Amino acid sequence: MDTSTAFTAKSRKVLSPTREVPPEQVQPCDFRAIGALDRERLAPMLAANEAFAHMLTEVLSRKLRFKCEVSLQSCDQRPSASFLEKSGIANYILSVLFEAHHEPAFLQIEPQLLLPVIDLLLGGSGKAGDAEREITELEDQVVREFARILCQVLQSAWQGFKAQIRLGERGFAEELQKTSFAAAQVVACGFNVNLLEAGTQGECRLLMPVSTAMAFLRGTPPEQSTQASVDHGAISSRFAEKILAANFKLELSLCEGKAQATDLLSLDVGKILKLDVPVRTSAVLRVGNRDTFRATPVRSGRQKGAQLVGRLPDTLQEMRNSR
Repeated sequence: MDTSTAFTAKSRKVLSPTREVPPEQVQPCDFRAIGALDRERLAPMLAANEAFAHMLTEVLSRKLRFKCEVSLQSCDQRPSASFLEKSGIANYILSVLFEAHHEPAFLQIEPQLLLPVIDLLLGGSGKAGDAEREITELEDQVVREFARILCQVLQSAWQGFKAQIRLGERGFAEELQKTSFAAAQVVACGFNVNLLEAGTQGECRLLMPVSTAMAFLRGTPPEQSTQASVDHGAISSRFAEKILAANFKLELSLCEGKAQATDLLSLDVGKILKLDVPVRTSAVLRVGNRDTFRATPVRSGRQKGAQLVGRLPDTLQEMRNSR
């Protein structure tokens, strides 16, 4: 054997693979996806999002007084442009702010969810129709309150990431398409909200820059994903404490008071206005946005109070049963 033949044989031996891979296991390599966050790396965030969906189901059911179900639809890496290009004027977008060193995320609410939720929070049935439209100034305030609830629940569900979450300003798809966010890769966390009694459902998404997601994941202890997956069915004690420490707006009102226009035109400071309501008629005590008790105004020391005389029906079913 000459030198060249020996060298070639030796080279083949060195360059030959250590094991053979069956052809059916060979997969094409997408170099654009190298370094992407796969499902294994996203496991802690998946578990936290499952907890968020469970907690939000309970919170919205109480807040809206409608039976609803929230489920995690997706949590994966995608180009932000794929969402912005499909976002019309009816999609509502709000920035979500984290710590100063993290890039902001964006909360996107579909009109199929947005309009029924507005109708519910304004006392309607949640059947807002199929028309997509721009919301009014009053409705904008209602949506911000809904989004604030989402952020509060998200912070409780993401407590393992030690995230400080607060609501930012409203954004618009056409404006975001002109910023660096349009070219960024995001971790898109999609949640489906099913309003069962209203017969409608829609999706809201949290679009978070990959750099922000990786910062949270790097700070997650190894056991976090396991713990979160075990405990995602229970509301944390910290979240329960926050609910118990919350302040609720109270309103005591007479619902059936009437007065003639001539009496209203002659009103002046110090004058008594007759309301055409019997003295023994009870008022309604409203807690938050919910009529809760029949009550009578009383004095308690140097403060005004309300003596509760009866409970009002607090669910649609109770109202139906009382008829």
